[in-house]
Amino acid sequence: MLESNVRNWETGEIRFYATHTTGNKYNVFDYNITTRSPSMKKSISFENGRLLSYKKVNNTLNHEFAPKENKFLEFKELIENVQYLYFKNFFNKKRKVFKPFYKEVKSKLTAKNIIVDLRSNGGGNKKLSDPFLKLLKGKNVFIITNSFTASNAEQFTVKLKKIKNAIHLGQVTMGGLSYGMNYGYDYPTPSGFFRILPTDMNFHKYYKYEGKGVAPDIALSFDKDWIEQTLEIIKNNN
Repeated sequence: MLESNVRNWETGEIRFYATHTTGNKYNVFDYNITTRSPSMKKSISFENGRLLSYKKVNNTLNHEFAPKENKFLEFKELIENVQYLYFKNFFNKKRKVFKPFYKEVKSKLTAKNIIVDLRSNGGGNKKLSDPFLKLLKGKNVFIITNSFTASNAEQFTVKLKKIKNAIHLGQVTMGGLSYGMNYGYDYPTPSGFFRILPTDMNFHKYYKYEGKGVAPDIALSFDKDWIEQTLEIIKNNN
């Protein structure tokens, strides 16, 4: 800490440790700003001057994130023959909204080119994501991810990339897709100071992406809107 106006942090204290793993990925051991509880965050990208929420001063470029005005689920036509799908996540607690959304998309998905925006999608249940694969077959699919696209959203990205005319754009994903927690049990350590959350789901077939992420076919620039860049790529691709 170079300077601090937070009551429980003093100048000179260490806020976090970042350990390089591979490429631009780091494991970050940090302390909660309020409670000072420690935690480990694996496979965090250092790109566009950003590591987690930390960013270089005066760097206001945030094109790697989806528009703030986006709803939880979005479906719209951007220009002629280009439609846009956005999924904030695939969490079970939102399953009630997916059924009518799927029905709407199924009846209106008519464009040749479809943008699938998975930026900052933290994953969830494949039963909510995978039905959309059938709707996208036969389309030109343009998948957008950032470094906070994780878990089932990464698995969904891998599956989308298998569609014949699919192109993956943006940033490499987080790289946390080989294991998961279905039940979320946790156990205290003997000291009582820590809690352990073991995984109970095995997605070993994705292990080659673990800690590395799913790399895009085309990296997008941080100095221009990512949807605009994607539309230019679609124009050139056609």
